Amino acid sequence: MGMRFPEKRIGCPHRVVRSAVGVVALLIPVAVAAQASAATLSVNQNCFVNTTTERTLHQAPMVVTGSGYVPGDSVTITSSDGSVNTVTQAGPAGTIGIQIGAPTPFLKLPGSQVVGLTASDDNASGTITGGTFLKTTLLDVATVPSTAPPSRRVSWYFSGFRPGRPIYVHYLHRGRQVARVRFGEAKGVCGLLRTRARFFPGRQRYQRYGLQFDDSKRYSKRSRPRLLNSLVRY
Repeated sequence: MGMRFPEKRIGCPHRVVRSAVGVVALLIPVAVAAQASAATLSVNQNCFVNTTTERTLHQAPMVVTGSGYVPGDSVTITSSDGSVNTVTQAGPAGTIGIQIGAPTPFLKLPGSQVVGLTASDDNASGTITGGTFLKTTLLDVATVPSTAPPSRRVSWYFSGFRPGRPIYVHYLHRGRQVARVRFGEAKGVCGLLRTRARFFPGRQRYQRYGLQFDDSKRYSKRSRPRLLNSLVRY
């Protein structure tokens, strides 16, 4: 008998494998545009953590600011991954400031992605362009393989947890904790971790377990951030 970690995780309803070559090709035009422009562009965080509820993606709020644009002009903001495309207006001083949803990474496994952001002002004198880079991720967890005997050690992947904090999984049965495992600490600005651990600690007594991943040793439904999942015996 073994256990199965569901493929349809709450952490990421859509995953697409993209080659490194494709990512580089997308980022190069942004970098070139940024170097050729006197305009500036920046965002308010080092890494943006998107979340999902069932099948709905919730983009993290991202504040974009910049300067050096023509006052009153429309400025188009786009991302190299194609998930951001919006227009704002430059103020009297040629500055922009807008809050939009962060880019959405499409990853095979939990991790982070570097995305280029561009702000373009097309006017009679030419095009003024500012650019920057940012990191984005999802609050997510996965195992490789997704199916294994309870005692087997598998690779666990985490992303979007609070940097420097430990990651716990609380095994639940009928809403009560029956087991708990502490993984390592989330690393880097996007709160990533890859480690190896058993699929299930100790003796597996029930057909199905609820799982809650968070950074609190004590189980609580109020823990934030938290990620919910399940483990099923097959």
